[in-house]
Amino acid sequence: MAQMTNGDLQRRVEQVLRDGLSELDIDAQVDVEPVAQSRLVRVFVVSDQRDSLSPTEWDRTLARLVRDRIGPEAESRIGMIYTVTPGEMEKFRAEE
Repeated sequence: MAQMTNGDLQRRVEQVLRDGLSELDIDAQVDVEPVAQSRLVRVFVVSDQRDSLSPTEWDRTLARLVRDRIGPEAESRIGMIYTVTPGEMEKFRAEE
């Protein structure tokens, strides 16, 4: 099986997480970015509903979606998944 390009991986992760969260009635923006000088990506799940789940529930939900829908090769290339509110994302972007 051919390896996914970073662009393919970014699109796949974004679609899977957006669809999976939507099925759970969680409105979220999913941003996937490449990690410099690597084959990894980092994921930001941005939602006003972030506080509707505990950090552990978010971790379990996102891990289950990734594990069940993306596959091991793609899963191994996700460096980190951040769950943030829109305000936190704005602050993060301002600091970059």
